[in-house]
Amino acid sequence: MIHIEVQTNGKLFLTGEYNILEKKGVSIIYSVSKRMIFNIEESLKYTYKTRNLISYFDIVEDEIVFEKDNSNIILKEAIKNALLYVKSMNINLVPFSLEIKTELEDKNGNKFGFGSSSAIIIGVIKSILKFYKIEFDEFLLFKLGVLTQHDANKITSGGDLASACFGKMVFYKRYNKKWLEKNRNNPNLLNKKWKDLKIFEIKTDLKFKAIWTGKSYKTKNLEYKITKKEYKRAKKIVKNTYQNLITNNYLELKENLKNYQRWLENILKVDLLNTVELKKIIEITNKYSLGAKISGAGGGDSVILLYPEGFNFYHMEKELLDNNLYLMDI
Repeated sequence: MIHIEVQTNGKLFLTGEYNILEKKGVSIIYSVSKRMIFNIEESLKYTYKTRNLISYFDIVEDEIVFEKDNSNIILKEAIKNALLYVKSMNINLVPFSLEIKTELEDKNGNKFGFGSSSAIIIGVIKSILKFYKIEFDEFLLFKLGVLTQHDANKITSGGDLASACFGKMVFYKRYNKKWLEKNRNNPNLLNKKWKDLKIFEIKTDLKFKAIWTGKSYKTKNLEYKITKKEYKRAKKIVKNTYQNLITNNYLELKENLKNYQRWLENILKVDLLNTVELKKIIEITNKYSLGAKISGAGGGDSVILLYPEGFNFYHMEKELLDNNLYLMDI
């Protein structure tokens, strides 16, 4: 009996959030140790299980049909795209059960802002491809993940997906969105090189943690209009950050994280997304002379923290807890 376990990691943006919404935008994304775990095995029926809830689906006349009351669009589209790819390889489909567990939220279901939706998409696709013994690489996973978001009308920058695919710190340059829309129905799309897309691993000895606000935020479109000058400034900081990482330059990276934090504070002010909790975290980390910045869209979720080897967190963690803020190993 086939039984396979797959894991996908969550992520935090080190730099580049919002910048990668711009054409040829770039970012650096940190893969956290907290993860989602997928177990897939042969079954008499097609099922998947999340939070102890079992849902059923079936294949009727070559169409994948889900229970009518099933509203998890992201998960359904991930299953659909994976199975359609399996069918395109002329492989006979057999039923399986898929169980999904997560470390990307607390016991009450509050998300940490570690990219759980993308971790689900990539984990589901990866599990199904492995179940049917299909060879694949990270770029194929990424492309199937992007198409899944496209079909679910949940199009993002793709940075979360890149991190979930590679499971490491990555430099990410977004694919050309207009090119993808033009080629969406190209039968060779998954085999083509995507215009502008670039993903590669970054290795560094520098140390990071996360600080969670205790509140989740569902990303929405900004009302604030980012100018070309602001995009250019952000891109320069991202490229500086990359150099700091590969040369293990702690002091310069700390300064660049502060520069990007100031950039974020400016573009988030109109939408009031630099919350009281986020401001408090930055205030406390500055007090201890550490480098920190909001990770992601703001509004809640987490801050990524750069710290020197051997730093004693005892007093800072106590101060964070006194403010209902939570230091996390990542």
